[in-house]
Amino acid sequence: MTKIPKYVDEYRERIEELRDIGSEEGISMRQESEKDFWSFIETNRDIKKCGLALLDAGSLSALWTSKSEYRSAIRFFGRGKVQFTFIRYCKGESGNMSVDFIDSGKCRIDELRSKIIEFGLLIE
Repeated sequence: MTKIPKYVDEYRERIEELRDIGSEEGISMRQESEKDFWSFIETNRDIKKCGLALLDAGSLSALWTSKSEYRSAIRFFGRGKVQFTFIRYCKGESGNMSVDFIDSGKCRIDELRSKIIEFGLLIE
């Protein structure tokens, strides 16, 4: 039996909500972007729940945040291409949070999992 990726129903609801909001604002969600998001979720079933945003160009963006540990974003362009940003924070001697590490770039969806694992932020 195939395991259904976590949060699928919540993602579907959010995508429909974003589609409606985009329609009101004159932004059409790019079908290729949505297809790539679902491909990503299907191949990364153990990933933490993300937030979703619709960007001006019609691309979906998945967002992960933690108050003091990290922020991550993946933008789905379509045709298997993504842009990613991973930021990890650390607590300094004064107790203030500072950036410990930033990695960003573009790659293919099939290359993204190794970057996620390497960064150690998103897998539950």
